[in-house]
Amino acid sequence: MSASQLTKEYKISSFTLRSWRDKYELYGMDGLEESHSWKEYSNELRLSAIQDYLSGKYSKLEICRKFKVSRGALEVWIKNYNNHKETRQTHRRKSLMINSRKLSFEEKVEAVHLCIKNGHDYSAVMEKYQISYQQIYSWTKKYE
Repeated sequence: MSASQLTKEYKISSFTLRSWRDKYELYGMDGLEESHSWKEYSNELRLSAIQDYLSGKYSKLEICRKFKVSRGALEVWIKNYNNHKETRQTHRRKSLMINSRKLSFEEKVEAVHLCIKNGHDYSAVMEKYQISYQQIYSWTKKYE
């Protein structure tokens, strides 16, 4: 099947399909297993990946393969670098096990807008709306 047919058949976005393909190419079948943890990368690895990207010698996929990182992670590092933000992980997941409350559609949109407006400060939105990191992160990524 073509990528277009797959996205229609399984009702997934083309981004999701590309993400799955990239994970499979990087890690094989293990890459497709659901992850329940946050992978930490050293600042040196992040800077090396950014430098390789800025050199223009490698595609994003080649850099992801070289450093065994997701395309999403690489893109966040590049974005932060270009916005003169630190490349290290600045917001750790605080309480992942909080009981998320139900938000209306309007509240979800408001939360996502606040998150983006404040430079993807997931922690602040988590506290304000009493939701989990996973929820606001997921909503923001879907919105973007």
